[in-house]
Amino acid sequence: MSPLAINILALCILAPIGLLGLLLMKMGFWPRRRGQTPHCRRCGYTLVGNKSGSCPECGNSLSVATVVHGERRRRLSIAWTGLALLLLTLAAGGGIWGWRLPEETWYHIWPSVWLAKDVSSADFERAAKAWTELWRRRTEGQLDQDIEAKLTEIALVEQGKAEAGALSSTLIEYLGQRAADKKLTAQQLDRFFMQGLNPRIQVRPVARAGDPLPVEISISGRGPATNWSIPPELKARWGLKIDCGKVRVDGVENGTGIGSGGSAFSQYILLNGTVVAPAEGMHKVEAPCHLEISYPWIPGTKRNTPFWSRDLVFQGQVQITPAGEDPLKIIDDPKLASAIRNIIHVDGVYRFSTNPRTIQYRLKLDEPPVDLALKAVGRSGTKEYLPQAHFDELIVPKGKKVDDHQFELLEVGPEINKIDLVLRGNNPQMTRATIDLHEVWTGQIVLENLEIQDFTK
Repeated sequence: MSPLAINILALCILAPIGLLGLLLMKMGFWPRRRGQTPHCRRCGYTLVGNKSGSCPECGNSLSVATVVHGERRRRLSIAWTGLALLLLTLAAGGGIWGWRLPEETWYHIWPSVWLAKDVSSADFERAAKAWTELWRRRTEGQLDQDIEAKLTEIALVEQGKAEAGALSSTLIEYLGQRAADKKLTAQQLDRFFMQGLNPRIQVRPVARAGDPLPVEISISGRGPATNWSIPPELKARWGLKIDCGKVRVDGVENGTGIGSGGSAFSQYILLNGTVVAPAEGMHKVEAPCHLEISYPWIPGTKRNTPFWSRDLVFQGQVQITPAGEDPLKIIDDPKLASAIRNIIHVDGVYRFSTNPRTIQYRLKLDEPPVDLALKAVGRSGTKEYLPQAHFDELIVPKGKKVDDHQFELLEVGPEINKIDLVLRGNNPQMTRATIDLHEVWTGQIVLENLEIQDFTK
């Protein structure tokens, strides 16, 4: 049956049922009056014997037009039957014709408060359609401030979640625009920037007295990358600057300062410092830092007066063992070599024309069974090739997957087209310099006869 025939048939069936329902509701709720008893038209008061000229109940002036005669005897059973038929007609009509309307049509007529709830839906398509309609109304000036405030709160909640939702990046950019337009309260502004930065201190939890004790300050939140109110060609961003002073142990400065750094607001920053592990016992570690957010900031230009700034003191703690007790666990198990070798996958070994005597390894690792702190060297025959500084270590905590790791070996001549990569454990000092490695494997892995892909030719 064609859609037109279905529509005509449905109309022929449902229209009489709907009209019958209306008729029964009229007969049940508003029946004709019967009898001659006078009543006030306004309030229904019985006027038998009244000669005052006004209704004693409501004060209405009485006349032929304001007085009605007869009793109205409502029959509720008929009225409710009519209402049921009318609702049935509407429901059936909605089922037949409502589903044929595009979903976007419903979004156009939905109240904004309903759409705001859909924005936080885990269903990306649903959330995106709701946001598109809200943004249309906002652009056309149809979105009131109550809805803007509700969207702001939804966006702040989304930004603070551990895992990004369907519209996280869109909502965070929206917050960035609200902040740039000075539409956030002071409390919301603090919340926006602190969630966007998520600054944390990390200290090695257990160390031996006298050993170097690493301290890290990390910035790893979710902030806006750009802002819509700035022309895209300017590439304006929210800029971040962080300056940290010397680390304090139990209130006393100890060791090096953590330093400073800067980037776009949305980028990851890691600052490192080192103190000398104090005497045995539990100790408090503090790092004073100054954070600044600039806007608008164009990379490569001087930062403006801070849009927002805070002075913070990050606090952690460390358990120090006696100098004679090493908390680092030494694992001397040659059998682990095979298991570790099986989780290391070589994506490729490359030589590029930009530096033809340097080769680059790219590796992936599945979850290792132990903490790994490995030093890398290249080997061809009996000759070993040293890596470039900062590209000679593989440090992976137990159970952590690595999607991309690089080594670069220096002074590898063009005559060499195959090479071994040797990964050596037994690096306790390198392990102690980390935050989260607490054991050291003493073995060695050799990845043999890796073919070099030469892109210099």
